[in-house]
Amino acid sequence: MEVHKMKQISIFALLVLSLISFNVFAGSGHLDEAIKHSEQATSASDAKGVAQHAKEAKMHAQSAKDDKERKIDNKHVDEGISCLDTAMKEGDSGNADAAKKSAREALDHFKAAAK
Repeated sequence: MEVHKMKQISIFALLVLSLISFNVFAGSGHLDEAIKHSEQATSASDAKGVAQHAKEAKMHAQSAKDDKERKIDNKHVDEGISCLDTAMKEGDSGNADAAKKSAREALDHFKAAAK
């Protein structure tokens, strides 16, 4: 009976540690996703693709600002979001080069925010 109780405690402890680990990884995901989509925006084949990835990056960047588990520089995140707004505007207007330039600037801000 005692061995059975020890197994239950061990399984419970493993489950708790797994959930804690998952939450830590999930918390760091939004800024990483913003970086990923910003990178994809800089290499998109057309202006619409830049705008679409910039939109995705912006959603993740906004969520990253609310992350309490990971310390980030919100000033850089805000600057990056501003650059993404420009990238979306330029992309929607068909200006792929200008949109990619703004997405690249956003990417630089997000990488700086993660340091």
